Amino acid sequence: RDYHLKTMAPTGRYVAGQGYVTNDAVTSPLLDAGTPINSPGIEPTPNGNRVNIGLYGNTLQASRTPTNAWLTVGSLNGGGYTYGTPTLCWVAGGAATGHSVRIEYSANNGVDWTNLIASLPAANGQFVWSSSIQPSSPLAYWRITSLDDPAVSDSNEVRFALRNESLYFYVNDASTNGDVYTTTVGSNTAFGVSSNAPKASVQDVFDTYTLLGGDVIYIDSGLYTNAGVVVNGVDDVGTSTEFITVQGSTNELIGSVFRDHGFQALNTRGLAFHDLVVTNASIGLHLNGASYCRAERFQALRCGTGVRLERYADQANLSRVLVWNSTLYGLYNNGANGAVFDSGVIWGTRDAITMQSGGLTVENSALRVSGSGRYAYYYANGTLAADYNAITLENGAYVGYRPSTRAEYNTVASWVQNMNKD
Repeated sequence: RDYHLKTMAPTGRYVAGQGYVTNDAVTSPLLDAGTPINSPGIEPTPNGNRVNIGLYGNTLQASRTPTNAWLTVGSLNGGGYTYGTPTLCWVAGGAATGHSVRIEYSANNGVDWTNLIASLPAANGQFVWSSSIQPSSPLAYWRITSLDDPAVSDSNEVRFALRNESLYFYVNDASTNGDVYTTTVGSNTAFGVSSNAPKASVQDVFDTYTLLGGDVIYIDSGLYTNAGVVVNGVDDVGTSTEFITVQGSTNELIGSVFRDHGFQALNTRGLAFHDLVVTNASIGLHLNGASYCRAERFQALRCGTGVRLERYADQANLSRVLVWNSTLYGLYNNGANGAVFDSGVIWGTRDAITMQSGGLTVENSALRVSGSGRYAYYYANGTLAADYNAITLENGAYVGYRPSTRAEYNTVASWVQNMNKD
């Protein structure tokens, strides 16, 4: 492996056993990028009067500096996000060290540019940016341009997000009927950051951008049949108080309906799912290792399991959730602690609440179960608190069952008497 920096300087790169015999089509951003207070020492000339970064800085094998003018962006070059008063850093080389430069910002993927500062010496190498006066955007770029030679310019290679406020994203199906958030149909090629250019899928938003607490995805009215939505906490993470909100349509006549595929949150925290309808999916809402998540006015209709909570999906808050006609489970908890199901309805022919482990509070909710061998509460393990609920039993269904004791409770009175729950 060769760790000599690439350089466009003629015969500017050292090759072991041969000396300075070659150069490259590009110049490494590490060239002349070391601590400004350090001189290049014994680096061969031309050396830009600044030490290189890396194994060969301040050595006789240091790569030489091109004598033509060049500028290399350092800060945010690989993307990420910033806010407040970040310091934008760059490296000026060759003749550019004596140039003056202009710093600009683009909030729309490089289409339009705004001056951050009209002129400063390139040799400064940095600029403290008061970014709050520019619009926040996930499509941000900054660039530096020589005023002495405008052809000498550079910008970050990967767009970054400017986050002085929450970011908003838009999704729509192939119709504008009943829409409340967007003005046109969704497109796979759209950026999805404005109401007039929505994306066609929620998953595309999560795959394209990094979302943080306070961000909102607005999903307009319609039917969505593309792949399910999987949110993985490697990138997209809210907090216990600041949520990434997946917000469905408030048009109650049409809604935002996801057919055949539900929502999954894996190994993350702080996601909120509001005003969404899932039909015929394996699982309507699946939280696995996803803590401090919430669902409100969420409907899971004819799914295998309406809501499934698993290990570390702690402090899940499910409010005004409707689970209707699940084919396996209504609400299934296998390891989530501190979960709450409040002011909801579970209606069907399968067990309404299944407790395998964890902790769950059920209150102000209606549970309807029908069929022999079906239970409003299948209570295997964990901690279950239930109060002020309405339970309807039909066709031989039971209120509760404890597998550990094989005890069945066929009336609310017997369940309350023995379990102190309803």
